[in-house]
Amino acid sequence: MTETEVESRTKSSGKKDKDYSIKCEQNVCVIKYKGEIRYRRPFKWVPLVNLFGEYAIRFFGTLEIILGIIGALIFCIALGEMPEDLKSLKEYLVGAVVFLNFFVSLYLVLDGIFAQSNAKFVRFLKCKRCGRKNAYEEREKPDIREDSTENLYTVTITRYWKCKYCGYLDSSQSSENIKCFKIKKKKPIEMTCEKCGKTSLSSECRNPDMKREDYVVGSDSTEIRYYECNYCGHLNIETKKNHLNYMEPLANSETKRKDPRL
Repeated sequence: MTETEVESRTKSSGKKDKDYSIKCEQNVCVIKYKGEIRYRRPFKWVPLVNLFGEYAIRFFGTLEIILGIIGALIFCIALGEMPEDLKSLKEYLVGAVVFLNFFVSLYLVLDGIFAQSNAKFVRFLKCKRCGRKNAYEEREKPDIREDSTENLYTVTITRYWKCKYCGYLDSSQSSENIKCFKIKKKKPIEMTCEKCGKTSLSSECRNPDMKREDYVVGSDSTEIRYYECNYCGHLNIETKKNHLNYMEPLANSETKRKDPRL
């Protein structure tokens, strides 16, 4: 696009959302919006985290993994010794306890892996004024900025913190665990322009973007594609989000919208 285009978009519900803006100037497209608070009282479940910080998270995360593996071994041993015909109530209860042990063990292993993968984050929660560890809590929704050019796509998250001990206000910027890619264009599609309402066969006007956020048991990936209306030149955005859950394949989902905040 050669012209500057600044717009305030609306959510799919039709309600005005002032925190959602798109600005395209020449070959740069900037999308800004509000994210979700994630780290309100982070790691509060970890014993001694306020004293030892990252070391406490890694220790108890490793302990969870070890206990989970031991529990899984007990499950396998007990399963091999169970009678084939569980008719009596006693045998049924034993079987239920064994299976419960398996799921508890699985939870411990996954939670331990999650703690290990997020342990480094606690470094950023140390108050710069009073020096207390795991002291920051988010005080408002973060600002998210996505910058897209022909060859580069980045996501920057600005989070706003407040120390729960001394009240110190701070902020931080990072991409967190979001990975950004440029992907290939697809064939032209028939699209109805959001602005003029006319339908035409539209081609992508710039290289599309993809962002992916990985979790312990799955991932979320979002494709963002840009189409320019053949009649009025309006920039139409199409997004597709894929949610993968490795533990529950039936829970996998795909969402398509015109909202890049997916």
